[in-house]
Amino acid sequence: MYKVLRIVRIAVAAVVAAVFAAVYWDVAGLGALLGEWLLNMQIVPALMTASVGWILIWLVVTLLFGRIYCSAICPLGSLMDACSAVANAARGRKGRKVYRYRGSITWIRILAVLALVEAGSLGFTLMVSVLDPAANFERACKVFGVLSATGYVGGGLVLGVLIAVAAMHKGRVLCNTVCPVGAILGGVTRLSMLSFDINPDLCTHCGKCEEVCKSRCIRSTESIVDNSRCVTCFNCTAVCPNGAITWRAGKHRLSWPLLQKIVSWRARTAPTSMATPDNAQAPEAKINKCNETILRPTEQDSPRGHAEE
Repeated sequence: MYKVLRIVRIAVAAVVAAVFAAVYWDVAGLGALLGEWLLNMQIVPALMTASVGWILIWLVVTLLFGRIYCSAICPLGSLMDACSAVANAARGRKGRKVYRYRGSITWIRILAVLALVEAGSLGFTLMVSVLDPAANFERACKVFGVLSATGYVGGGLVLGVLIAVAAMHKGRVLCNTVCPVGAILGGVTRLSMLSFDINPDLCTHCGKCEEVCKSRCIRSTESIVDNSRCVTCFNCTAVCPNGAITWRAGKHRLSWPLLQKIVSWRARTAPTSMATPDNAQAPEAKINKCNETILRPTEQDSPRGHAEE
């Protein structure tokens, strides 16, 4: 199922990016026909114009499914994926690099959102345009169209940055650092109904999910997914050999902990009223790390078992 979802996601992203490119190039009059509608549906223009309808739509979609916008609707994100795919193809199978987990740079994400809010409130349209992913995709597209020298320079810079990121194999690092849309949707995603989660009972820590995670938000050694940075690409679920990582509501829990660090319940509940020398410690106070063991909890050692006794 997840392999099919991945293919559908790629197809939708390709179609949306192609439509955006056709509009920006004004192919067959699509610019006049769809240009205004496509502009209004983008998150940054919707926020700047207080378009309540589109803001509510993307808010509901994100609360239900996560960052679907970043995955399939954002044309710049699709262009970044295309650059990474070309870079990997150029390296060949032997030279192909894999992704590794990278911690979130939260302070940069916060600054990106604050910069967008400040620029919008003060009317700095140039700054807003620089932070808008759709506007940057337009610049990249217009490199191949008839434009002024300024347009070529702007588009060339955008393409240069994307190609450099792809060459360094950084994946969606721009989406999860300097993009204010990614930061905003990432905050909303923490409350989304569906999210990616790793079943610790099935996970063998093979690392395949982490190797294909272009958001670099999976820590396979600890079976952790940072869904605030996940762009819902389904790469991880498509390669997991055991079906350990799933897109679901709620979180998995160990059905039975294989190893659990506990302190003997009997030692904790040992009587302390026995006569002891003044300088001696009560049995309970003597419990330290040496008393701790690593074992499977039993009914005899559990609080519930003693309560029943």
